[in-house]
Amino acid sequence: MEDDIREVLGDKDLRGDLLIEALSTLGSRHSVEPFRAALGCSVPLDRPEPEARDTVAAIERHRGAIEALLGRDPGFTVAALDLLHEMDRTLRDPVFREEGPPAESPGNGGPGAPGLLEEVLHLETHRAERSGRPLAVAILSREDSGGRVARDTGAGIAVLRDSARDIDVIAEDPAGDIVILLPCTGGREGLRAADRFRRSLLAATGGDYRAGVAAASGRAAHGHALLRLARQALQEARRTGSGTALHRPERRSHERILVGLGLSARLRCGEFELEVGVEDLSLGGALLATPRRVDPGC
Repeated sequence: MEDDIREVLGDKDLRGDLLIEALSTLGSRHSVEPFRAALGCSVPLDRPEPEARDTVAAIERHRGAIEALLGRDPGFTVAALDLLHEMDRTLRDPVFREEGPPAESPGNGGPGAPGLLEEVLHLETHRAERSGRPLAVAILSREDSGGRVARDTGAGIAVLRDSARDIDVIAEDPAGDIVILLPCTGGREGLRAADRFRRSLLAATGGDYRAGVAAASGRAAHGHALLRLARQALQEARRTGSGTALHRPERRSHERILVGLGLSARLRCGEFELEVGVEDLSLGGALLATPRRVDPGC
């Protein structure tokens, strides 16, 4: 039975639905749970048959994505191991695990160990480029009551370990801020995660944290670039007084025209007339700065 399954999994012509159909046929012929057995032949993973079928289908989709990215078929087993590693950041076979207590991070030091941030940025960039999945980077910075930046991150990092997922990576950058890499996370999800981290830090330490988030997918998910954009979003959060801010890439195909002080304008809103500042102009309209909030449609 195992030989038949290995033969089916190794057949390069059986891909996608054809592979699912071939495994189902084997199950009928041998009166076994074919998808559960197929997983057992490839990786040390045992799941109920319906869940095993969904897992095999997910592995096949991941296999196709890797083939499209690399230009060659990685095979079912390699795709299975890669997908499981992407899902929970650990290979299931104990032979791949080191004995002893788990390390603090991908490096051998703690969160503030020299070179740790560089290492995890490189690893997560490579993983996002290979898989095509999104990567989000969040920066959290603590400020004291006077608005000055505080640099005591040890307690904050310890708190975040209980709030972060197993696949998230927490490190400290040279400036003393907390950097969190969020694999398989888009911009809006990263923004919600950063807000959750802020609330956890506030409840545990009483500190006021600001957060900036940036995200991208695939080859655009370069760790160092996202770190720089997240820092810009952090500055925006400080400037506006909001708790978190998400970097939003410029979608214009043409540059904005900065007006400066050379153009003034007035805005009529019901019975009121307001002096407004024209910050820039574009083909789509103008960006105006008003002294108070103006409701849409007034």
